[in-house]
Amino acid sequence: MKMGKLEEAIKYFGKCISLISDIFGAANHPLMAEVSHKMALCRREMGLRVKAIHHHEEEARVWGKLCGPQSMPVAAAYERVAALHASMGHNEAAIQILEEVLMIKKARLGRHHGETRAVMDRITLVGNRNTEQRLHEKMRGIVLVEKLDQQAI
Repeated sequence: MKMGKLEEAIKYFGKCISLISDIFGAANHPLMAEVSHKMALCRREMGLRVKAIHHHEEEARVWGKLCGPQSMPVAAAYERVAALHASMGHNEAAIQILEEVLMIKKARLGRHHGETRAVMDRITLVGNRNTEQRLHEKMRGIVLVEKLDQQAI
């Protein structure tokens, strides 16, 4: 039942995008960014994280056209993209995106602002996960090599 409601919402938001384009004649309207954000939330709730990433990237593109590529709304949208990448285990992509967000927040808010520090903490957290993931893969490879060596003997 919940999935049906989310699918209805996606259809509704799709119609909203068409209406916004028809009424305002541009794809770069704040409502487009807001609708893309809402669609991303629905897709994420449905478990469609790749599509949610697409919608958040569209949101960032619109905000970039309206407010500039180094604006806080762009940083917020890309933080959500990074969070989705991290949740999918794409830690290197998440770190790269978070580093871009960090540059924006440092420029806008300063190095010692709470939001800037929060991004630094997220980069550290995702970096630690990435290191753990690599270590786990390396250990799994060593175990496989040992098993192959034992089979060869």
